[in-house]
Amino acid sequence: MPEQPNKLRGLVFANVAVLLFGLAGVLGKLSALPAPLIVFGRAFFAGLVLLAVCWFQHISLRPKRPQDGFLLLGQGVLLALHWTAFFQAINVSNVAIGLLSFSSFPLFTAALEPLLLHQRPSRIQIVAALFILPGIYLLVPSFTFQNHTTLGVMWGLLSGATFALLSVTNRWLGRTYSSLMISLYQDGIAAIVLIPVFFFTATGSFWTPHDLLILFIL
Repeated sequence: MPEQPNKLRGLVFANVAVLLFGLAGVLGKLSALPAPLIVFGRAFFAGLVLLAVCWFQHISLRPKRPQDGFLLLGQGVLLALHWTAFFQAINVSNVAIGLLSFSSFPLFTAALEPLLLHQRPSRIQIVAALFILPGIYLLVPSFTFQNHTTLGVMWGLLSGATFALLSVTNRWLGRTYSSLMISLYQDGIAAIVLIPVFFFTATGSFWTPHDLLILFIL
């Protein structure tokens, strides 16, 4: 009997996540900041909040195996690349193009799952993933990097590919570690990786209350 409520709850969470992801794109566009700076601010604030939550809930932050620590480190770098590509797609084009091209991630997930998880995708997953290709083709107005929409699609595809890799490795780590602990490592390492970018790109306008509020909400 409890299986049906759990399934409904999962669907509700999935739709809320999609809504929040779309909102992230809108907030990123409103900030008018460079993509790496948006990601640094987002990861910095997220890392602080997650650290507090993990501390209050007494969640262990020590990896159980050295290889898990290296994987968490790599995930943080991958998260920095993923979010930078996502916000860059929006900055060079618009929110719609960024979100639509990012939504190509099921195509990459269908390719990565058999390689990394040894999980064979169903026929429905394969067909659904292949249907993404004509959608991406329709998004590209011309095959030249001088076109801003094409650039946005390319960055969005990179964002989708890195997100797929991140989600697949998350599922493997999620068997052993708390999602809060995994997220803390990802955001904390992403912020550390982007510290040099912060010093090179941050300007006085970054410290306006408007921009700081947007980054905190992100």
